[in-house]
Amino acid sequence: MDSKRLVHEVFEEGSAARVPIHVEAEDKRYEYVLGDVLGVGTRISDWRDFYLKGGPFARGNGVSLSEWADSLDIDAYDWPDIDEAVNMAVLKYREKVLRIGVDR
Repeated sequence: MDSKRLVHEVFEEGSAARVPIHVEAEDKRYEYVLGDVLGVGTRISDWRDFYLKGGPFARGNGVSLSEWADSLDIDAYDWPDIDEAVNMAVLKYREKVLRIGVDR
């Protein structure tokens, strides 16, 4: 069964002959060849510290979730411009998708 039909059956009809396979690889061509579902994402470089260190809101060891949440002051952080960050993410996403191809 082709991948598009399989994924359509799962999401639109609620069942399929088999579970669609998603293979994650750095090289998306391998995902394309080996899997039924192709995933493309992008990271926002301005927010990289959040991925690597937890950013300014990292919860310290021994701090309960409620203590941590109560201590947050999101206005105290100099956030990057959201429109610029989103536009850059969309641009990078499109670049990745165009390299992979539109149709399988």
